[in-house]
Amino acid sequence: MKRPFTAYQGDDPYIFVSYAHEDSVSVYPEIQRLHDQGFNIWYDEGISPGHSWPQELADKVADCSLFLLFITAHSPDSEFCVRETNFAVNRKREVLTVHLDEGVSLPHPLRKSTRSKQLYRKMYLQHPPYR
Repeated sequence: MKRPFTAYQGDDPYIFVSYAHEDSVSVYPEIQRLHDQGFNIWYDEGISPGHSWPQELADKVADCSLFLLFITAHSPDSEFCVRETNFAVNRKREVLTVHLDEGVSLPHPLRKSTRSKQLYRKMYLQHPPYR
């Protein structure tokens, strides 16, 4: 699926989006809606050619204002989703989970990391500091 927009690059606050690539059909419309509302969104489209994926992902997670994890049947099996979420929690980033699939059971470490704030199906974010 074609990526919806260019990932945010800049010094203003932004939302880091973590998702399983198999879910791009479900995730892209959600992040497009946020982007259209003026939120700064960084997702893996923003990895610079020639850069180390792990390092760039770590840098972007460490600097984000909000870590947004889309939970589906695929996300618990995504090594990147799990690693990114654990890194966000370790860096004390605010983590928000959005459940796009009902009945998904997360592995215990992920469940423990993301238990504080969850939204189901649709998300409604408020204004700054995310844009």
